[in-house]
Amino acid sequence: MTDTVSSFGADDVPSLHVRRRIASDVQERLARVVSLEQEILSLRTSIEQDLAYIAPHRILPPEILGEIFTLAANEENWRFPIIISRVSRRWRSIIYEYPRAWTLIPVGSRMTLPRLQFWLERSGTCRLTVYVNGISLEAEKLWPMVDALVPHAIRIRAMSMDVQFSVMERLLSEYSLDLPILQVLNIRDSSWGRVDGCHRTYGIITTFKVAPRLRFASIDRWIPAVDPHVDHFFHALTTLYLGFVTTTYPRVRQLLQCCPLLETLTLQVEYVLPRSSTGNEEAVTLIISTRS
Repeated sequence: MTDTVSSFGADDVPSLHVRRRIASDVQERLARVVSLEQEILSLRTSIEQDLAYIAPHRILPPEILGEIFTLAANEENWRFPIIISRVSRRWRSIIYEYPRAWTLIPVGSRMTLPRLQFWLERSGTCRLTVYVNGISLEAEKLWPMVDALVPHAIRIRAMSMDVQFSVMERLLSEYSLDLPILQVLNIRDSSWGRVDGCHRTYGIITTFKVAPRLRFASIDRWIPAVDPHVDHFFHALTTLYLGFVTTTYPRVRQLLQCCPLLETLTLQVEYVLPRSSTGNEEAVTLIISTRS
């Protein structure tokens, strides 16, 4: 149509045939415009519907997804980072580049040394939460993993241990850990025969020799041997729980002397020693005291 119109001068009058052809061309172009507008409207509606159906996690920024992945991992679901890495390439890229998602370190029957080393590498320099469950783990598998953890002790923020007395004795006699940022410590002697376990007294000062930030400690089925005249990791404790133990008032007083900042002491006694076995010391049955 442009060529046809441009061929006329300002004073030329197009013929009826030319006018009809131009009018037909205009109608075709207008119809095409209407068709394109309808197609645009249809595409816009389709796009809006697709955006509405897209899951929020697909549009979340990587740092938000990384935090979600970190919070989703727990002791029961510690393999979560590996599972997430298999969902999509984007998620794998995010989880592999987000060290905080790998800070939960479980040492148990399903953990292997290569996998543990991989976890420690991915966690970078982040603070760690370590769970050691040695009940069903063979010694030849446990100790190499403990050895792998020792160089990273300075990164451990919280540690829970559930092991038998033989493992506990070896750990406390052969290892020396610097735990400058440790805040929470849970230790449980899971040996069979609770009453026998109540009599055990372990020296822990040499193993956990530096823990200036430790505020909470829970020790189950055994009594820590402490010396009020020696500086040790109990010094900063504010909360101490001793469960299923046999003890005496003098030992409780000794513990209190070693914990000048202690606010709450909970002592749960399962078995009371006969008077003949403790001399003239009165056995403690239950103490729940609060000091400020």
